[in-house]
Amino acid sequence: LGKCADPSARATLERMLADRGEHAQVRESAALALGMAGAHASAPVLAKLARDRAGDLPLRVHAIVGLGLLGDASAVEPLLRVLGVSDDPQAHAAAALALGSIADVGAVDVLGSIVRRGVLDPGVRACAIGALGRIGRARTERTDVVDLLCRVVGTDRDEEIRRAAALVLHRFAAEDLAISTLERVARNDRDATCRGYAWLGLAQAL
Repeated sequence: LGKCADPSARATLERMLADRGEHAQVRESAALALGMAGAHASAPVLAKLARDRAGDLPLRVHAIVGLGLLGDASAVEPLLRVLGVSDDPQAHAAAALALGSIADVGAVDVLGSIVRRGVLDPGVRACAIGALGRIGRARTERTDVVDLLCRVVGTDRDEEIRRAAALVLHRFAAEDLAISTLERVARNDRDATCRGYAWLGLAQAL
């Protein structure tokens, strides 16, 4: 159904999604299928599920991913709302990744704020870094994203976060700061994995 061109497919998927008596995996699959089908008119339905903090977490995560699969600006605001409240790390991570898939510049400030907040779950911060890498690559003006990623890879105390930043910096090979930062990290970072990622980034930037 997710790939079906028949307009009635959207209504069928929404009915499956709304049926609380339906098997959980069927509802989760329906949420993904709506996104895969590009059912933009279903964005409010998916957004409502994504924001339902009292609802089933796996279904919420699938609805968030479905919003990302829609791939357009109509999904950005609901995803930002998910990130804007105290929530489960899985929901936050899914929302960050979904925003990276859409690559809308309107998400940069919120994602950047998540990256800077060292008290948050490292997995969520790493997902936000990956999203910034995808969005930044699509932007004409990328200086703010590059500056943040370079600062993180050079100074963050969490090695998982430094690794995530090292992995995406190669996407900005046209920026001298990105290359010089990767060179410094490759030589000096105390974490061997981070040094390896920096060397890999430099090789990919060639």
